Amino acid sequence: MYPVLFKIGPFALYSLWAGVLIGFFVATVLFLKRAKYERMDLNFILGHGLSLLIGSFLFSRSCFFFANWGYFGQFSIINFLKQLLFFWQPGYSFWGAILGFSFVFYWHCRRHGESFLQWLDVALVPILIGIACANFGQLLDGEGYGRETILPWGITFENTGVKYTVPVHPTQVYSLLLIATVIFTRKIVMDRWSMLSKNYNWTIFAIAGFSLGRFILEFFRGDDTLEFLGIRVAFFIAMIVFVPTAYLLYKQSKQTLIN
Repeated sequence: MYPVLFKIGPFALYSLWAGVLIGFFVATVLFLKRAKYERMDLNFILGHGLSLLIGSFLFSRSCFFFANWGYFGQFSIINFLKQLLFFWQPGYSFWGAILGFSFVFYWHCRRHGESFLQWLDVALVPILIGIACANFGQLLDGEGYGRETILPWGITFENTGVKYTVPVHPTQVYSLLLIATVIFTRKIVMDRWSMLSKNYNWTIFAIAGFSLGRFILEFFRGDDTLEFLGIRVAFFIAMIVFVPTAYLLYKQSKQTLIN
């Protein structure tokens, strides 16, 4: 693959970082167009765009550092700050970015009396498309790779950061397929059940499906990450997201059928 797109002196543009930047730009453009179509207050999001970007970055980078701090040598504040400052180097946490964005966005919504769920409904598809761009960057960079496999679509990375020298599951591609499935399923179901969609929160439906898909995807991952009781922490995070959204989905469905 192509972990480094080009290098000028000490600066190297990594594929992952390029994917993240492209994803952020694409997601922002789509989000603003959707917000304008829904007649949302664009000044609210434009005024906090920088803090959302910084919050997502800090959470993503920090979570990756603490999950893999042994990789960076002896733990110290200097090492931690160095990894934050050298932002062009690979090493980002997917769930960290999602949590960072969500916390900062929720905080702004509470401060200004905005509906978090309404904004989330507008932002969901653009965010998923932005994640898809980042997944493509991961594929080129060799980040978030899978376990070894004998399946015909297994891929081999010529990357020193990948511990396997045999074909592995292309989990980055699996993630792309998951995102496409969630977006198109949400679209098809909304169009098919247009009478329900007025009182049905399809954002919860999509988040439940996506988090369940991420939980299943973790079974195919082969990269080293933080574990708790011998289980990848990402398993727990995916379930923490899935269980409450699935419960809300069940309550919504039950209430809709009664009405």
